[in-house]
Amino acid sequence: MLLASLMAATQAYPLIVAKVWEPRTQTFYNNNVDYAAVLAQQPDAYASQASALFHYESDGRIRQYPGPAFQPGAEHRTLTSEVFAATGLETQPWSGLINYQRHGALPYVPIAQGLAWLEVGDEAALKKQFEGRMVLVGTTFDDEDLLEVPVPLAAWMQNRTAIPGVLLHAQVLRNMIHDELLQPAPFPVSLALALL
Repeated sequence: MLLASLMAATQAYPLIVAKVWEPRTQTFYNNNVDYAAVLAQQPDAYASQASALFHYESDGRIRQYPGPAFQPGAEHRTLTSEVFAATGLETQPWSGLINYQRHGALPYVPIAQGLAWLEVGDEAALKKQFEGRMVLVGTTFDDEDLLEVPVPLAAWMQNRTAIPGVLLHAQVLRNMIHDELLQPAPFPVSLALALL
């Protein structure tokens, strides 16, 4: 059933699956070979599987875009870069600090709600929520797959800075869409400011 759904989905729209890093073995979890084969039949303009790995700072928080410097084998393709590439927008070698000050907290649509709309044939509700948008699917539990960020980002987890990983990917995508990743000032500028 899942294989058939994947095949249908890849015919209708771009589908990128996260490669999840296993720290214990220092490798990515392997996706089912059949699923990987179906995903790989998509266009070469984007990778159908890409790293969801983030880099933690010394205080355990995530501030950097997880580019090649933070990926195994200096891989330049990340989940967010490939979702962005799949939209057909112009890509670039992404780098910098994640801008957390833009756009505010993120809400989510429970998958049960989406399935309920689908079950009753409420096409208007589905289109209103999802048409023409990048859609990320991930867990939003209060105690699973949580990542520490500098500011609260989950609209339903008031004042908590430990957020579901899917929201961090969404924030990075918002930065990419609006070209808002923060770049460090050139060294001469930093030195001049320090002297001032």
